[in-house]
Amino acid sequence: MKVAVVTNDGEFVSQHFGRSRYYAVYTIENGQVLEKELRERTVGHFDPNRNPQAESTDQHLDSEGRHGYG
Repeated sequence: MKVAVVTNDGEFVSQHFGRSRYYAVYTIENGQVLEKELRERTVGHFDPNRNPQAESTDQHLDSEGRHGYG
């Protein structure tokens, strides 16, 4: 079985899915972790094709176009 959690550092679960940098993917068999893989997120705030200037001018966006900051 594979289990994925969002993380910013590979050690702790991120408090906010949309702002997390990575997926930590664990392969588990018979109650044992056999493998841990860190996958970079390329969606949401970390989408390399994202254009913050094309997004809404919502007052809650920061200087990089991310919402929910400040």
